[in-house]
Order: sequence, then structure tokens, then C-alpha cells
Amino acid sequence: MNRAAAAIVASSGAPRSETSRGPAPSLARNAFWSLAGNGAYAAGQWSAIVLLARFGGSAEVGRYALGVALTAPIVLCANCALRTVQATDVDERFSFADYLAFRLSSLVVAALVMVAAAAGFADGADAGVVLVVGLGKLIESYGDLLHGALWRCERLDIVGKSQLWRGTGALAAAALGAAYGATALAVAALTALAAAATLLAFDLPALAGTLPDGRRGLASLLRPRWHRGQLSALARQTVPLGVTVLSGSLILNVPRYAVEQRLGLEALGVFAALAYFSMIGNLPATSLAQAVLPRWSRAVARGDRQAFYRGVARFSAGAAAAGVAGTLLAALVGPQLLAVLYGPEYARRADVFFVLMASVGCGMVVCGLDHALYAARRFRVQLPLNGAVLVLTAAAASAWTATHGLLGAAYAALASMAAAVVLRVGLLWIEPLPAAASSAAEGGRP
Repeated sequence: MNRAAAAIVASSGAPRSETSRGPAPSLARNAFWSLAGNGAYAAGQWSAIVLLARFGGSAEVGRYALGVALTAPIVLCANCALRTVQATDVDERFSFADYLAFRLSSLVVAALVMVAAAAGFADGADAGVVLVVGLGKLIESYGDLLHGALWRCERLDIVGKSQLWRGTGALAAAALGAAYGATALAVAALTALAAAATLLAFDLPALAGTLPDGRRGLASLLRPRWHRGQLSALARQTVPLGVTVLSGSLILNVPRYAVEQRLGLEALGVFAALAYFSMIGNLPATSLAQAVLPRWSRAVARGDRQAFYRGVARFSAGAAAAGVAGTLLAALVGPQLLAVLYGPEYARRADVFFVLMASVGCGMVVCGLDHALYAARRFRVQLPLNGAVLVLTAAAASAWTATHGLLGAAYAALASMAAAVVLRVGLLWIEPLPAAASSAAEGGRP
């Protein structure tokens, strides 16, 4: 059995004696598929904003963006970065059945929280968008767990193809939604339907194709194990990480909350449309970080500090250079680009776009540094880091949006990403990478 199939079978608790189905791809191929998949997925999500801006108006963009801004932190917190924990679980401390049981439990809690959040809206249209957007996020969360099993054995080619299908489905959903009313609710409903279709038509059959006994193995793999000891140990390890991810999502969304509160739904639509360009910068950073994470994790496990820090330094330098290039591009052709994609209303805020692109450059560096901390399994230490940045972001967004409008919110986003870079670099510099045994102890061996 090859390494890829063996990792999946091992994570499921299934026998290891069967033959394998295909080799693990190279790092370059994994990076390619990760970039292609994430790119297609981001394009599909972005298409909803572009088509709503063109055919529905800034108020519908704002309503859709508000639904995403409210549900994304809830689902991300419920996810507890379980896919990352799976990818770095090189010692196989938990089976896939343990991860599945934990994910199903957390999704029930997330659904209840989203219903409570929607109940707080006086406008039924806003509440409906929140619930339907949240449903799509819950469906994607289930597929995310399947991706985690594939990520750990470096089968990002399958994950990338799944994201490709998700993005294509989201693009088709946005186009149909724009054709039939161009409302946020229609786009959200069709996007959730496309996510469900991808899960059933691609994710589950593709995972079955990696298992020695196909669909029979998949049925065994998808049977949760409700073991109190394992679930408690997994909760101790992942819940702090979930809170960390929640705080990270809030850092990105707090400026949007401030815009909606102080400037209204239409202003939020403009700000969200400009901010969606961050996907362009995050794509290569996230894709490459996902590709190298398992290798960084193995470097940590064997105590190879030189290889780990060399890889992180190269990643950070490349991300910083790409961020500078993107910011310069925004300064040169920002108004023209916004006019073509969104229209003249958005092109008039090229100043906001420039500052947001600068924040994207810092965010690309943060992405690599976060994955470095994941590889070292420093899950708990990220919570105080994000907490400090969140307090800074909330204070800056509240004050600067009140005095400088959308530009103030953009400066708050830039300040938050710059602070995140400084704090993470400081942590990696002050506290050297622990030895393999220490790293495992911090991870919380059950």
C-alpha cells in the first residue's frame, strides 16, 4: 500500500492489508491543484458579489456580505480548524471516526447559533439570507472534513478538483440568481444547492476512490465513533484552536460590522466588493501554505529546525514581494479595474481599494506564519495573539470609520494585518521551535 492510501486507511481505523489506489502527487502538483481549486472556488464566491453589484445594487451586495460576515465566524469556530489538525496529525492520535463525531456535534451547535442570530433581525429578508448562507457553510463544513483526510496524505489534487467543482457550481448559482431577480437570497440558496451537489456527486465518490475497498470502505469510514475519552481529548486540543479561528475571522469582519453600523447597508456593499479582491492575494499564499504544511509538520516532528525556519523564511519573503506588487498594481490601474468589474460607483473609492490591497499583502505573510505555527502544533498560543489584534481592530474600526468613513475602515484592516505580522514574527523569534517531544506534549496527546 502506498503512503497516501495508507494514511487514509490508518485515519479511518480500517485494515491496512488492502492494495492502494494511486500514488501521492509531488509538491509541485499539489501546489498546482491547490491553487487551481482555491482559485476556482474564490472565483465562484466572487462572482456572486460581481453579479449582485451589476444587477442587484449595492444594497443586495451588502445584504449578502452581511450574511457571510455573520455566519462565517460561527462555522469557522465550529470547525475548530479540524482539517488542519488532521493534516498535522502525523502520529495518528485520532481516527477519522473521532474527527467525524466531533464535527457532527459542533455543526449542530453552529446551526443553533445561526438560528439565534437570524432571529435578531427585524427584516425577514436579512434573516433569510443569514440562514440560507449559513446552510451552505454547514454543507461545505462536512466536505471540509473529507478534505482533511486527503490533505494529511498530500492528496491535494483531489481536494483541488473538489474546490474546482464547488467554484463552478457557485459561479452557475450566481449567474442563475442574477437572472432570476438578482437578490442575495436567490444567490445564497442556489449556492447552497451547488455545495450539496458537489458533496454528493464528487467529494464522497472521490474519497471512496482512494480507499482499497471503494464504497464499502467509505461506508465504514463515515461511521462516527462516539468515544467520550477521544472526543474529550480532541475537544481539549481543538476548541482553543476554534476560538482562535473565530477571533481571526472576526478580525477580518469587524471593519465590515463597523461600516454597516455607522454607514449603512449600501456602504457595506461597496466596502465588501472592494475587499473581495483580497481573495486574489490569499489564493497563492493559502495554496502554497497548504501544500507545504505536511512537510513543515514532518520537519517539526523530526526536530529539523533549520529546514523548518528556512522554509518559513522563503515563504514570507515571497509573500511580502507579491503583496508589494499587488499594492503597486492597485495604485496604477485600480480605478479602471473597479469600473470594469463593478461600475463607476465603486471606481470612485479607489483610495479605499489601495489601502485594502496593502492589507492583503500583510495578510499573505500572516497566512504563511499561521501555517508555520500550525506545523509546530502551537494551537493555543495563537489565541492571545489574535485576541490582541482583535481588540486593536475593533478600536480602530470604531474610531476611524466614524471619522473617515470607508477609508477609516480600510486603515483599520491594514493596521490589524500589520500587527498580526509583527506579533507572529516576534513569537517565532523569541520562542524557538521546540524539540519533537515538546511539540507533541503541547499538542495534547490523549
